Order: sequence, then structure tokens, then C-alpha cells
Amino acid sequence: MDKKGEILALRCMLEAVIAVLPPAEQKRVWQRFRRNAALLYHHLDAIGQDAFERAAISLAASRMTHRPDKQDRALG
Repeated sequence: MDKKGEILALRCMLEAVIAVLPPAEQKRVWQRFRRNAALLYHHLDAIGQDAFERAAISLAASRMTHRPDKQDRALG
């Protein structure tokens, strides 16, 4: 599997894990993700950085569309 495929697989796994966490823990996970992503990013080659950026953007977009706190308020 190439780097893009590996990072995409990790993105999918991470999104699935985060989705089942309580909302308060989801927020903490995203804070840690941003901090650790900054450390990891500079160790990737250009292809890895491109794939990582796409995965991070996709995760951020998913986070914005699947926010339980926003959905709960809209339903309540």
C-alpha cells in the first residue's frame, strides 16, 4: 500500500473511533490531533504531506458535519 493509501486508511479508522466518543472527549481528541499532526507533518515527504493534508481536511469537514452538540440543539 502506498503512503496515500495508508494515510487514507488511518483517516477512516480515526474518524470511526472519534465518532463513538462522547462529545467532550471528541473535543480533546481534536486538540491532541492538531498538536501531534504538527509534529508528524514535517517528517513526511511531499507525497506524504499531500496525503496528510487531504486526510486532515477531510476529517475536519467530517467533524463539522457530524457534531453531536449542534445536532442535539437542532433536534431539541
